[in-house]
Amino acid sequence: MCDNNVWLQMHEPYDLIYMSSIKLKGVAKPIRYHRIMRRRLRDRYQFKHTFVGREREMAELNMAITASIHDKRSRIIYISGEPGQGKSRLAYECMQGFKSYPQLIVNCREDARRPLEAIAQIAKQLLGMSDKEDEHTLKAEYQRNFEALFAKATLPKPELSALASLLGISFSASVWSTEPGDAGTEAGTGVSLAAALLLGKEPLLIMLDDAQWLDAHSLALIRRVYTEHCEALLILAPSRFDQDGKALNLDLVHLDCQHLELERLGLKDAEILLGEILRVPSLPQSSCDLIYSRAGGNPFFLEQITMYLLESDLLDDRARLSRRLTDIPSFSISDVINSRIDGFTQSMQECLYHASVLGMMFNVKVLKQMLNQSIESNLQTGLQHKLWTGLSELQYMFSHIVLRDQIYRRMVGDKVLQLHRLAADALIKLYGSDGSAQSAEIAQHYESAEDYDAAIMHWIKAAQYAMQHGTWQEGVSCQRRAVILSAQHHGFGSDKHNQRLFWLALNYHYIQHYRTAEPLYLLALKRRIAMLGEDDSRLSPYLNNVGRFYKDSGRWDKAEDLLRKSLRIEHLKQARSSNVADRINNLASLFARMGLLKKAMSYSRQALKMFSESDHHERDYFVALLQNNVAALLIRMKNYEEAERYTLNALATMESAISETHPRAAHCHLNLFQIRFEQGRYQDAGQALEQASSRFRQFFGENNPDYARCLMYHGDLSKETNNPEGAAESWQKALDILKQTLAPDHPLLLEAQSKVAGISA
Repeated sequence: MCDNNVWLQMHEPYDLIYMSSIKLKGVAKPIRYHRIMRRRLRDRYQFKHTFVGREREMAELNMAITASIHDKRSRIIYISGEPGQGKSRLAYECMQGFKSYPQLIVNCREDARRPLEAIAQIAKQLLGMSDKEDEHTLKAEYQRNFEALFAKATLPKPELSALASLLGISFSASVWSTEPGDAGTEAGTGVSLAAALLLGKEPLLIMLDDAQWLDAHSLALIRRVYTEHCEALLILAPSRFDQDGKALNLDLVHLDCQHLELERLGLKDAEILLGEILRVPSLPQSSCDLIYSRAGGNPFFLEQITMYLLESDLLDDRARLSRRLTDIPSFSISDVINSRIDGFTQSMQECLYHASVLGMMFNVKVLKQMLNQSIESNLQTGLQHKLWTGLSELQYMFSHIVLRDQIYRRMVGDKVLQLHRLAADALIKLYGSDGSAQSAEIAQHYESAEDYDAAIMHWIKAAQYAMQHGTWQEGVSCQRRAVILSAQHHGFGSDKHNQRLFWLALNYHYIQHYRTAEPLYLLALKRRIAMLGEDDSRLSPYLNNVGRFYKDSGRWDKAEDLLRKSLRIEHLKQARSSNVADRINNLASLFARMGLLKKAMSYSRQALKMFSESDHHERDYFVALLQNNVAALLIRMKNYEEAERYTLNALATMESAISETHPRAAHCHLNLFQIRFEQGRYQDAGQALEQASSRFRQFFGENNPDYARCLMYHGDLSKETNNPEGAAESWQKALDILKQTLAPDHPLLLEAQSKVAGISA
């Protein structure tokens, strides 16, 4: 047996049953006592009270899910209502009836700071990843769990490093450390990854809690995942109405769609809920009427108002009002939450304020760093008073967004700025100031603290980190944010704004989004020339990258002019620098595309020699890259034996320096295909082509020029092996891809059009 003080301390981790109350000598009020029954099983969602009411809604959900599983049809069911109506609880309880199937819970957050947040949560749950701070331990756990999840091949297996990058885990030999993907169409790797996670060989139930805040990039990927080959993908989407009072629609056209609207809880159901909260066998009608009317039948408001009355000693041991009804002031839910917070110690209030700045979900380690003191007792107090729930040892979540928002709004402006800066500083102390998985969060806090220079710097670091780890959507998004802040803070067209704009153009060029990159490049270059004049040495990187862009998009005269200007500048600075070798290599690539093979070879060999003699930190990688470029020229010059030697040397270096599955290694395989094709070794050629095309398809998807080039080669091989139908099909597929990805006058597109035209001729 235990008294109410023990109940307050222990009712979170244990089930306690209210027994009665007893009058003791020397104590003015009767003491309530309880019996401890059992330790609670830990769950991601910890609801403190029995689920009541909603019988009609539950039956409707069960019927829809059962039918979808039987018919192997995917479905999304929107559960709409105002905050606190019990949308999440209804979805959770419904899922408990289907525990024999895999289930995932995704917390969509208004304050989510990174794209693909939802997909990352799905991956983490499917992999059974815990919260570990030690990088080596986390990486080892990830590798074990990855192999275990995909061991039986019940799911399409994604690339190890691609999935790792989504979780902020990097591999030194990862393809994502140096190679871009196709972010704009959200095809290729992203869709393949989402499909691998979502499409199994048994029904999968997902709860997208607060689905109105599902991050845009996760939504875009889910829209691209088609469900014909899965048993059933069933999504429950608790969500608020929009500002116009309309229910959410995520436009998932490949899923059957259903809407369910929650009304307020009925009086009888509210009485059951209140009876459990108050732990009395019968509830006085006056107390019930007061709480129900003030809460408007909203379950969350019912709980908050009841907790307020208990904490304020306005109810006696039998839940009777301790004052006359007219003596209790009028209050709203915000008044109730404010009154509850006012009742806590100053230390607990500060803990609440600091946690609210971190967001709906918060990291305990960061919170402790911000407060610079022990927070265990305050965390326990928050659990006892239903302010938050512990998702793990490191992650906690406020019990409701209304509660978190009200706490955040209590603070005056200066305190909000101060705490956001404190949060950013705490993250830097824990994770460092260089680029990290937390850089975007740091940037957001500095932005909220109105320290815009620091915010811009960390948005740039977040963009660089994301691009290095293969999350191209996040990289472009963070760089774009740096551009916007630079314009607002330093002035539109200022030098700092222009630098950020140039890097955004470079990122779009890097991921082959030429139409988006070009106007940004030209605007940045125009502004830079206007600021510095046409002969300033600081123009070199602008001239070089715009020249590279013209080379890649087939405008060779413009490309050569800009590349030569940049080369002259770098040569005057330091004649044997790696920058000079880089510019010479860019010109070699241009001449090769123009068909000036001897000239291209001369420039390529010169660049290779300079890189071989340099002390560049990525010398081996660049030497292999240039060896492969020389091999490609030798193939075009019909020197196949020497070309093969260069290619095999390049391939061996690629596999040792980076990864055997790196797309740059795929270019080596393309060289081997061409050599063996020209030598009439068609079987060996086909094997090399499959090595290349499988890598391009796996990493970048099928909607990119490199994969289209593989299709064109496949068509050539089919033609030579007496398969004209196969040749026609491959060339047409290549043409369809290139029409979507290249400019109308691009040479590769024109070549594909010529091959397809030759079929009909």
